[in-house]
Amino acid sequence: MRHIDSDNPVLLQRRHDKLRRLVPDTRIPTAEDEVADPVQADQAYDACIQFLRDSTRSRERFPLVFQANCEYGFRRNFWGMKPLGVTLAIASAIAIGARLYLDFRLELGPEPTRVVSAGVAVVLGVGWLFWFTPSWVRLTADAYAERLLGALEEL
Repeated sequence: MRHIDSDNPVLLQRRHDKLRRLVPDTRIPTAEDEVADPVQADQAYDACIQFLRDSTRSRERFPLVFQANCEYGFRRNFWGMKPLGVTLAIASAIAIGARLYLDFRLELGPEPTRVVSAGVAVVLGVGWLFWFTPSWVRLTADAYAERLLGALEEL
C-alpha cells in the first residue's frame, strides 16, 4: 500500500484509485503525505485494509483470499506455539531416549514403536527449532496481503 515499499508504481496507483472509489471517506496518502506524516498514512492504509478484510469474507466469491488467510493463520499459530512445541518435543525425546536406554541396560532390545517415536520427537524438535521461523510465517503473510489487495479487481 505504501509508495515507499512499492516495486510497481503502476499497480500501486491502480489499487489506490480503486480504493478512492470504494472508500471515499478515507484520503489515500500520496508519496509526499507518507513522508510528511507516516502515522496518518498508516492509519489511512489500516482503514483501507480493514475495508478489504470486511469486503472479502465470502469464501465463495474470494476463495484465494480465504485460502491465503487460512495458510497464514495456520503458520502464525504454529509460530505462536513454538515454545510449547520445542519443550514437548525435547521432553518426549528425552523420555523415550531414557526408556530406550533402560531397555538396552535390561537387555530387552529396542521396541520398534519406541525407536520410531524417538525419531519423530527428534524430527519435530528440529522442525520447531529451525523450520518454524518468522520468515516461514512471513511468506504466507505476504501471500495473504497480495491476495487481499488483488481482490480489489473484483470489488
